[in-house]
Amino acid sequence: MPTPECLISDSGYLHLSPAGWVRKDEQPFPANRLETWRYEMERPAADAKERVHLTRIWADPGVPGSRIAGLHAQFGDAVAARKDRHVVLDCRV
Repeated sequence: MPTPECLISDSGYLHLSPAGWVRKDEQPFPANRLETWRYEMERPAADAKERVHLTRIWADPGVPGSRIAGLHAQFGDAVAARKDRHVVLDCRV
């Protein structure tokens, strides 16, 4: 099967902290994180939409959901949807 001529991909981890979203791909992850999301991005061709899949893999069990919801309201999603980007959220935790 031929390789797409302009495949771009990236993956890592995004962490929600009291100061906002932080990307850190290697452990140890930030000590003040409240959530950790696995980030996977692929753009198969120059004229294709970017496809982003975010999976929440960890949430601090000692933090009320209302606090996390407030931080999401303040800082938005880890990766914002745009007309040239398709974002899928998957909350496993």
